[in-house]
Parts: sequence; C-alpha cells; structure tokens
Amino acid sequence: AAALSIAAALVRRIKTGNGAFIDASLLDALDPFLCLAAERQFIEATTAQLAEDIGGGGFACYNVYETNDGKQLAVAAVEEKFWRQFVNLLGKDHLAGDHLNPKGQQPLIQEIAATIKTRSQAEWLKLFEDRNICVTEVNSPLEAFADPPAGGRPSRRGASGFPFAVDGRRPDFRKPTPGLGEQTEAILDALDISRDEQEILRREGVI
Repeated sequence: AAALSIAAALVRRIKTGNGAFIDASLLDALDPFLCLAAERQFIEATTAQLAEDIGGGGFACYNVYETNDGKQLAVAAVEEKFWRQFVNLLGKDHLAGDHLNPKGQQPLIQEIAATIKTRSQAEWLKLFEDRNICVTEVNSPLEAFADPPAGGRPSRRGASGFPFAVDGRRPDFRKPTPGLGEQTEAILDALDISRDEQEILRREGVI
C-alpha cells in the first residue's frame, strides 16, 4: 500500500508539479480483505458469524478438507460449472444442486469431507490433474517454496525474496545473510571498541 501510494504521488508530481503527504495505514490496507466476511452483514444487516459465511469455511464449495494422509486440499469451486465437475469427480452428482444456498451447508460439508478423507492428497491431485476445477494442495512453507511454479520464481531463494521485476530485471541479494557472530568484530571496530576490550567481552561471554 505504501509503495503504491508513493508511486501514485510521484506520477502526480510529474503531471502537476505538486508534492504530497502520504498517510499509509496498515489497517486501511487490510480493509479490502474483509470484503467476503463483511458483505453479508452489510447487505443483510445481520451479525452472522464468519464461520457461517463463504469466506470462513461455512460453504462446502469454498473450504479446506483433510485427506487420509493428514494433508489437506483447498477447494474453491464457487461457480456452478466448477462445482458440478468437482462433485462429478467425487462420484457425488446428487450434490450438484443449489450449492450456494446457506441452508444445509453443514451436511454438505460433512459428506464432502468424508469423501475426501478416503484418499491421500496425492491421489486426489492426480484425479483433478488437468481438470478445469479450482482444487489444489495446501502446502507447508517449505513445500510452497519447492512447489512448481512457485519454486521456480526468481524471488524464491529458500527465503522470501523481492516480489517484483522491472523490465524483466529483479533486484538481487547483494550478499548472503551473515552467520551468527560473523560481523560482530567489524561492528565493534566501527564503534571504536578496541580489540583488547573485545577480548574482555568474549571472555565474559558477552559476545
């Protein structure tokens, strides 16, 4: 949000010659992510719990299900065409009805969950492979960095990298993260702490 605001202000300065004071709030930046959770309460003037809404796991078509190897699948088959293909592959064509009706979601979720629980994550992914259905695995952080295509992105170096590229070029790391204590001596030297004083600190276990 801050970077986007700064870029917009720079464009305005180029066009008008006027500078800007930017108020970039983390709270304000998070507001758009509340749209799914808040829409029902705004539209229906209800105080429904998030768990009852589509963004909070209250709908079968937009949920996370556990497989029989303890892993998970994320399902986002909200549109009718995706939902029909999804339940067809599960052998549950009788569930292809009004999947967006808030009533009766819990039995629907339970039936889907019981079915997903009968196979491993890999078996389900193989079944859904090359199908036009919004289903994917839920990865751990380590799995996410290794998973294609994410693992092949230039920003993935085993740790978070720069998430942007300009004209096809991505800022690179100037040097690797130093090891524990690797730069201690250089920092203390820069602070004019003598080597004799540093030796005392080492003996006392300070550094």
